[in-house]
Amino acid sequence: MRRASALCLAAGLSACASLPQVEPLLGEATLAIPADTKFLSTGRRGVHSEHLGYVLAEMQFLQRAYPGARW
Repeated sequence: MRRASALCLAAGLSACASLPQVEPLLGEATLAIPADTKFLSTGRRGVHSEHLGYVLAEMQFLQRAYPGARW
């Protein structure tokens, strides 16, 4: 049950209560809960995946297209 508890932590505490009901459904659908992996955080050191570049470009466009806009 270690994998399930890690999944609960990743998904949030509210997901833990429903996990016992979801696991049989995953089995019927021939889906498995992914194995535990250690989360590697490198964002604070300025190391990001290439996906962040697309998000930043979109945000910069919005800021330039709508100066003074409020969120």
